[in-house]
Formats: sequence, C-alpha cells, structure tokens
Amino acid sequence: MPLADRCRACTEVDPQMARQFLHDVGTTLSLQGATTLITSEANSHDPLFYPEMTTADVIIGLSHDLVGVRQYRGVEIIKVRGGAPLPG
Repeated sequence: MPLADRCRACTEVDPQMARQFLHDVGTTLSLQGATTLITSEANSHDPLFYPEMTTADVIIGLSHDLVGVRQYRGVEIIKVRGGAPLPG
C-alpha cells in the first residue's frame, strides 16, 4: 500500500501541482488495484482542505480535545464515495 505522508505541506508549496500529483497517483494505482493512503494534518472541515481531496474515495477525520484533565478522541467519516451520509 503506497503512503503519502503530510500531504498538506505539499499543497502549500504549489497547490495545483499537488492536486495533479494526487490525481495522477490515485488514478494510476487504482488501475492496478492498489490502495493508496494519504495523510494530512489539515482540519477536515476546513474548506481549503477540499480541493485536493476531491479524488479521495474516503475521508476520515481524527480529532482530539483536552477538557480539563480529560482527553477526548474522535473519529468521523467525512466522505465515502457512493455512500449515503449517516450522521451521528
């Protein structure tokens, strides 16, 4: 499984080239039956995050909050291509 880590850093240098790279990699590897995992430290609800992730089949948001001395962690399915939204 190919992995591209810290994808957000690439988009800050040249956003259009990064989008094209993600599209090319995703298309090429999907034709070979490979799964590609791309990570980004972006806020999953930030509108600036969406342009480079339009080619993604699945977007999963991970979050954490510190309230007092308690830490809360969350997992949210932001997008599943071809799947109906299931809020909650």
